Amino acid sequence: GIFAMPAVVAQMLGASAPALLASLHGTDVTHVGRLPAYQAPTRFCVAAADAIVVPSGHLGELARQWLTGLSAPPVQVLPNFVDTDRFAPPE
Repeated sequence: GIFAMPAVVAQMLGASAPALLASLHGTDVTHVGRLPAYQAPTRFCVAAADAIVVPSGHLGELARQWLTGLSAPPVQVLPNFVDTDRFAPPE
């Protein structure tokens, strides 16, 4: 599918390709990436990444299990957050 294009282009460009970030947010690991029709292209895209980020430790563990056997970069947790001092509802 079209979502595989960045990984294909990065593979074609080799060393001159820009860095590719895989940001996994849940269903790509827990559901979509496990469906037979999507598993191979999804795993290909993630394995082609220069970095992999997830928003939680739990999802990081699931992603690490899901990526077992692939030559992929380490999974890094980058939590979603809101600075409630800067972004608070008006009084």
